[in-house]
Amino acid sequence: MTDMNQAHLIGRLTADANITTTKDGKAVAKFTLAVSRGKTKEGSELTDFIGCVAFDKIAEKIGEWTKKGHRIAVTTRQQTGNYTNKDGQKVYTHDNVVLSWQTLEKKQDNGNGSKPAPNSNDVMAGFQDIEENEQDEVPFE
Repeated sequence: MTDMNQAHLIGRLTADANITTTKDGKAVAKFTLAVSRGKTKEGSELTDFIGCVAFDKIAEKIGEWTKKGHRIAVTTRQQTGNYTNKDGQKVYTHDNVVLSWQTLEKKQDNGNGSKPAPNSNDVMAGFQDIEENEQDEVPFE
């Protein structure tokens, strides 16, 4: 049996991705996705805010093609780690590392006219399109 460590998320960026580089020049993108969990019985929206991190080419493309409010789909793997901070205390981390992504915006304008936005892989192959009026329905409770 093979263990599976992947999550597929669709959400909106709460802010522009924070793009930095490592000491060896590789891009790192950190961002938070607001992911809808459905509605309560009273009709209030339930939203989870999930922190994600992307590396290398995926990080570069996310920085280039997205901005606050954009709706994207990501496939992530969960990763834990630890390090000792400057005060000598052990700090534990939990990261959602982006393996692939796709923008769900119809078109992007990069200053040279509109064109379809790229994706890192065919991450949407397992997703089903939902009509606009069906998005408010919760399939389970």
